[in-house]
Amino acid sequence: MARTADILERYIDSKVDFVDAVVMAIAEWLNLTTVLTLDQRDFRLFRPTHCESFRLKPE
Repeated sequence: MARTADILERYIDSKVDFVDAVVMAIAEWLNLTTVLTLDQRDFRLFRPTHCESFRLKPE
């Protein structure tokens, strides 16, 4: 939850929503680099701590 709060605070101007922030935090925690999402805008903005960016599916 702390990482989710950090993400929400850091990207407050971009209006990243709670669910996307949770997915981002869990993906970081599990060291995942590929994320399945229909809301690619928020995930393209986000810079994970464990990789340069997420690979988003569907492409």
